[in-house]
Amino acid sequence: MKKALLFLFLLFTFGVTTQAGGPVTDIMGDKGPIIRYYPNPVQKVLTIEVQLEYLDEFESVEVKIVNLLGQEMIKAISMDLNGINNEIRIDMADVPSGVYFLEVYSMINGNSVKQTRKITKS
Repeated sequence: MKKALLFLFLLFTFGVTTQAGGPVTDIMGDKGPIIRYYPNPVQKVLTIEVQLEYLDEFESVEVKIVNLLGQEMIKAISMDLNGINNEIRIDMADVPSGVYFLEVYSMINGNSVKQTRKITKS
């Protein structure tokens, strides 16, 4: 019960998640790329912008949408980062209305940085 409450506190306060026993990843932008997403709430298409500070900073990114139970609503979409500004568009027209999490995994030198953001589907 305490782990569940800690998880919810971290998630809703900071947008931070972690795997059991793993470190909490800083998501404020100094460890991962800058992530912008819009519109929120989304109706049909969610646009995700991945902005790098340096061109060779990150190798790839993987994006997925999960529900509050952690079940994938949109399967992982992977892409190589080819420049400072990258864009991913996700069709959410068939996703039921509700609250979801956008999970963004960035790879750098074989290490993964996870950023989580709350989105609403209307």
